[in-house]
Amino acid sequence: MFKVTVNHLTPDALAAQPGTHELADCDAATLQILLENLRTLPAADAAAVADHNAEPEIIITAPAGKFLVRTGQRKLFLYNARDSNEPYTELTAAAIVQQLSDIAPPAASPVDEPMVVTQTKSTNRGAGIAILCVGLLLNGYTLYSVFYTERVNRPPPVTLLTEAAEIQKLTGTFAGTFKTGDEPGDRAIVIATDGTVRFIEFLPRERRADTPDTYQIGRYNGKLCFATKANGVIDVSNPDTLVYYRDLYRRVK
Repeated sequence: MFKVTVNHLTPDALAAQPGTHELADCDAATLQILLENLRTLPAADAAAVADHNAEPEIIITAPAGKFLVRTGQRKLFLYNARDSNEPYTELTAAAIVQQLSDIAPPAASPVDEPMVVTQTKSTNRGAGIAILCVGLLLNGYTLYSVFYTERVNRPPPVTLLTEAAEIQKLTGTFAGTFKTGDEPGDRAIVIATDGTVRFIEFLPRERRADTPDTYQIGRYNGKLCFATKANGVIDVSNPDTLVYYRDLYRRVK
């Protein structure tokens, strides 16, 4: 279990807002979901809070110490909360949870070693039964957490279009360039009529990252979408607006 504080975020870390929320002890699965929500936090939301000298972050107290996690450009950065001079580490949400789970608490000093007490057989038997029950409960909860995480992270079912005429018409309608903005940290999606798509991220000093991919047009939950091969699903809101990981992309051409 981890003690978690959500700072300048909603309690589920899906949106930035001023304030602090102390959460009850979180298991590994819940913490991973919170970290993933932080990673996909819209840049505009984070910037709005940052303008008030408050950066969205998740503070985690683990057996080995206190850590904080911040985000930028859809990445997560792990800091030692008690040593501001220590460099951060870039990790995925799963890697952060795994790293904090693998760190054992400091060994007890000789003066703190527990006193050994001899118990009767009946006491040992009762303790053994209690430990067995606790173990069964923990195993059940672990299985629940695994299946819950899998359900949350499962991509939506997409029904691909098969009619060539419909595909050609929609491709011509929605092909173009869509942007979240023009500042460093903003992103663009370029839909081409030949079935290719490019994901572009604008970096500082007029640099940019360009990731090519391919797409197929489909629908899920009755909504039109672009199902890419390697980068997930792009929702179509209207011919001039796309939604990708909760960020709005407006058509520029």
